Amino acid sequence: MPRLFRKVSICLFSLLLTQSVWSQKDAGSIAGTIKDASGATVPQAKITVTEVDKGTSLIYSTGSSGDYVASPLPIGRYSVKVEMNGFKTAVT
Repeated sequence: MPRLFRKVSICLFSLLLTQSVWSQKDAGSIAGTIKDASGATVPQAKITVTEVDKGTSLIYSTGSSGDYVASPLPIGRYSVKVEMNGFKTAVT
């Protein structure tokens, strides 16, 4: 009986260790809320997320509350450009 318990314990321990490896990702996200100078949110603003090293871009837009989420994004360096008619373009 002790040998069986030891084998089962080793199997369970191995499963617990590998569980943390499976949960890791190689992607991330960028999220934010676009507001004007007065603090009011800006709905339907165009968000361009560009991977700096590769030059690839993805385009998003803010929702009715000015929020946006760019995801999933491969790990890397990004610039975020925000455009809206009547506003100055911002790049971060």
